[in-house]
Amino acid sequence: MNNAGPDTSLSRKPLADLRLGVFLPSSHQPTAPETPLAPLTGLNTKAQVIGVSNVNGTRNSIVVNDYGNGKAIYVGTSIGLAYENLGPSSGVNKLIYGVLNMAKVQPYAEVDSTTPGYVEVRLLRSGGDNLIFVINHSHSDQVVRVRVNPAVLNMGNGTVKDLVTGLSVGMSSNTIQLKLRGRQVFVGLVGA
Repeated sequence: MNNAGPDTSLSRKPLADLRLGVFLPSSHQPTAPETPLAPLTGLNTKAQVIGVSNVNGTRNSIVVNDYGNGKAIYVGTSIGLAYENLGPSSGVNKLIYGVLNMAKVQPYAEVDSTTPGYVEVRLLRSGGDNLIFVINHSHSDQVVRVRVNPAVLNMGNGTVKDLVTGLSVGMSSNTIQLKLRGRQVFVGLVGA
C-alpha cells in the first residue's frame, strides 16, 4: 500500500482479499507497526452504501447494515462538526435527521425558534431533579418554543425555575416558551 496519501478508489470486491492474519499498514501513521486483522466473524455482505464523500464521489461515507433485529449505521465523517461549521442551511441537518429517522431515533425535544438551527436543548437528570438547558448559539435574540417528548420526560403543566435568575417560567403541555438574548443559556429546574 502506498502511504503517500489516501486511496480514493472504490473496491469492487470489498474484503475479498482480506483473511485472518493478513497485515495492513497504517495509512495515517506510516511509521506505525503493521496491525493484524481481527477475525472476520459474523460478516454480513448485505451492507448498503447510502452516502459517499465529495472528494471524488467514490469514498464510502455512510453504510447501513443489518444488525440483530435492527440496523447499524456507520457514518465515516464528522457530521456534527460539519453542521457546526456550515450551519443549518448547508443541508447537513437533513443528513442527520435522515440517519436518525432511518435508525428510528425520536428526538427528546422539538424546538421552534426565530432563526431555526441555532438553538440546542439538553435534558439532564440528577437524582430526582430534571434540568433543561436551552442554548442560543446565534448572536441574535431568539424567541424559542421547546416541547419535550412526554415519553422522555412528562412535565405536563406547571413551572420551570430559571436557575440563573430565580424566576419561574410557565409550562403548558410539556412546552415552555422563552426569549433568549444572543449567546444566552437558560438553565431550568423542572417542576420547582
